[in-house]
Amino acid sequence: MINTTFLIHSLLEGGFALQLILYPHTISFLSLSDDYASFVARSYGAALLGSAVTGFFSYSLPNMLPGKRVAAIGFMIYHALVALFCFQSRMDGPLTPTVSWALTGLHLFMLSCFYIWYKITADQVAQFVKQSRKQGSSSSKSH
Repeated sequence: MINTTFLIHSLLEGGFALQLILYPHTISFLSLSDDYASFVARSYGAALLGSAVTGFFSYSLPNMLPGKRVAAIGFMIYHALVALFCFQSRMDGPLTPTVSWALTGLHLFMLSCFYIWYKITADQVAQFVKQSRKQGSSSSKSH
């Protein structure tokens, strides 16, 4: 159940990424009046799509794999920084206060989900390492 954090991240970020890449002008809270802004939006969409694909493929991996845990750390950093930027722009930024608060809340929610997943699965990692050491020491004794 807790692994759905990766899937939720993938679906939300992937949908927004595709919209940024294919139709950046349809995002109402962005003012994309020139080609440069559209280019930046599409580039950000490409980065988000990479993050979404990583989340999608991490979803079904075992929790004790270091790559999945590193991906979760990367997602936590991303969501923390975007939440900070959205919060900072609530009064004097390109976003309206309502959009700013909504995006801040969404990213803090995702950050919290990844943090909870990371903490809950820490016991699984410890058990896996302990079991691996037992198997390693028993196999070296038999040789």
